[in-house]
Amino acid sequence: MTPVKQPAAPRFVVEVVFSNAGAVYGIETYPVEAAGRAEACGIALRRSEDSPYDDARIPDRRRTARVRRSVMTAR
Repeated sequence: MTPVKQPAAPRFVVEVVFSNAGAVYGIETYPVEAAGRAEACGIALRRSEDSPYDDARIPDRRRTARVRRSVMTAR
């Protein structure tokens, strides 16, 4: 029997933008495997909690995520 290639989970490149009162002070990029764009953004936001840019001493800090690209791969 010939093995059937299963599609891998899509890979996304997600940018997380760190801002304070509307001014951007940092951007980090995260490669993520997820079922969809929304899940990819959620995973990247959770990972960004460990970033040095996510500093509790910064007042009114915000993080937003946006998918920069997605890549479909086969396993």
